[in-house]
Amino acid sequence: MKVANGTAYDTRELKKIFHQVVRDLLKKRPSWAADWKEHGGDYRVKISNRLRDDFTSGHAQIGLEPVWWTHTHKRAQNMHLSIPKNVSVAKLAATFEHELYHAFGVDNHSDLPPSVNDCNPDPFAHYPELLGLPERLSYVVKVQKPKPTKEETQRKRVETLLERRKGWVTKARRAETALSKIDASLKRYRRQGHQVGDLPKAAKTKRAKRNAGRSR
Repeated sequence: MKVANGTAYDTRELKKIFHQVVRDLLKKRPSWAADWKEHGGDYRVKISNRLRDDFTSGHAQIGLEPVWWTHTHKRAQNMHLSIPKNVSVAKLAATFEHELYHAFGVDNHSDLPPSVNDCNPDPFAHYPELLGLPERLSYVVKVQKPKPTKEETQRKRVETLLERRKGWVTKARRAETALSKIDASLKRYRRQGHQVGDLPKAAKTKRAKRNAGRSR
């Protein structure tokens, strides 16, 4: 299951709740296990904030198969949940279970069990203790990192460039050594009468130029 979390809730906590609902539902509906095994790994749930009231709502496509937007041909979400701030774990689990019934092919609300149709949170009252979560989820407070100053940005850039240069100098020395060995082998074969042809000159590094000046 893939969760696109557009809220400040902890995605790990949301997934923990959703996976538990799936496990419990498949125990009650074992005939659905094969479909979930085939499609559950790529089932996509989008979570968004509900700001206008304290209700939890959702919508799910009928069936677990991938859904595509017809006008853009891009992959769409199978389920969308809209949840308020400080949502209760039990209510979120009940809403998710309700939408899962639709995902498994139950189209009409009249065919849903009464507690599922009403999104009754009572069957999930034990979830907070079971999953080690509070009764109501809280937004994750994200610490805003201070924006680096111009000097800090430039210093970081210089450090990066120096590190890159160090790596390229090492590569250049290795290439120089490798070319020297290859040229020596080719010259040996040329002396033995093999047609080698003219060898293209490799660009010399500063180190090679300095050594050449010393040998004169």
